[in-house]
Amino acid sequence: MIFIEFALPIALYYILSIFIHGVKPFLISSAPASIATIYGLIRRRRVDIIGSLVSNCLTFGALISIFYGNPKIQLLEKFMNMTLLPFHIIAMISLIPIKIGTFKLRPLLFYIFKELTTGGAFSYLSPKLIDESWDRYWVSYQYFRRGFIFMTVIWGFGLLSEILVRVMIIYNLTPVKMSPEKALAMSNIIHYIWLAKFALLTLFLVRRMKKQKDKLVADSDKPPE
Repeated sequence: MIFIEFALPIALYYILSIFIHGVKPFLISSAPASIATIYGLIRRRRVDIIGSLVSNCLTFGALISIFYGNPKIQLLEKFMNMTLLPFHIIAMISLIPIKIGTFKLRPLLFYIFKELTTGGAFSYLSPKLIDESWDRYWVSYQYFRRGFIFMTVIWGFGLLSEILVRVMIIYNLTPVKMSPEKALAMSNIIHYIWLAKFALLTLFLVRRMKKQKDKLVADSDKPPE
């Protein structure tokens, strides 16, 4: 359930961070996602991707907060959300076609969309049937593979490029020199522009994949000439 795995932890973090500082908001807010991940492992014998991603990102945020006394860490955290760094790393690694035994690594967005469309750890559908169905689509249809590869590149490398732009702004490496206040405002604007752009690109790719799927279905229903 996306509420327990994603929405609740994020909402808890932002609410708790108003009243509590340091490690505690990260650790407390990561609890629902961690519970969902453990529940998925026990009940369905599978890793809950969204729950584990949220849990890992919040845990990484807790580690960052431990070293928050470092002025450079404070500055970087002020200008960019370093909590999302594990997401970038996992997204980029998932693009490597790693194969261990019968396991074949797919792009991260493949797993995220599978969780979103099938209910994740709290789904009543058979995990085996879900995996077989999605793997069959992956093997059989090029548009399916390309779509999730492009989406993973967008969210992995795209958000990483945003971080590089923010670092340039922080250290005044851009042609236009700015005060810290203006640099912070500009970096926040860039962040939301980047997110909006990636969301629109993702929506475009999803709609394109659906059209290609509908076209294949329509072509298969045509009577032979």
